[in-house]
Amino acid sequence: YEIENEPNAHHLTPGDYMTIAKSASEALHKGDPDAKVFGMCVTGDFVPWLKQAFEFDAAGVFDGISIHTYVTPNLPEQANLRGKLKEVQTLITKTGKAMPLVNSETGTYVSLREDANSPISPERLETLIKNGTPGLTVSRGWPNHAVSEQSGSISVVRNVVYNFLAGSRLFVFFGWNPE
Repeated sequence: YEIENEPNAHHLTPGDYMTIAKSASEALHKGDPDAKVFGMCVTGDFVPWLKQAFEFDAAGVFDGISIHTYVTPNLPEQANLRGKLKEVQTLITKTGKAMPLVNSETGTYVSLREDANSPISPERLETLIKNGTPGLTVSRGWPNHAVSEQSGSISVVRNVVYNFLAGSRLFVFFGWNPE
């Protein structure tokens, strides 16, 4: 089970989240003593929020930690993904509890092809984005534009590698179109 989805992106304070998570975790474990309850499910620039949530006894509430490492439109290096994952592992280690880490959702917003036989070139994609072409830009939300197939592919592969090197036991790719 996972408690909540990206609470740090929906203006839920770490304290309020942990109050909800504690009640939910207790109820789940009461109904299913073998339940595995994962929490946080954080996204974006999640480390400061996560640090605060850990101060509310995450190790006593969760059996494992779940994260969502979206970095689009950046590459993982530009988003300091390796540094963020290292900080997450440090927080888990400090609890003294063996808590598995999973990445239960991530993805990238990749441009669709105009011609099925070839990807959109970076130059053409830049022009289409500047022109507000539907399907390549979104009026609100994150990210606000698609990336090239090459950039998206590089991003996903590196994201997977960095997650597994950081000890993640699971990596779930979430394909989505924000429109």
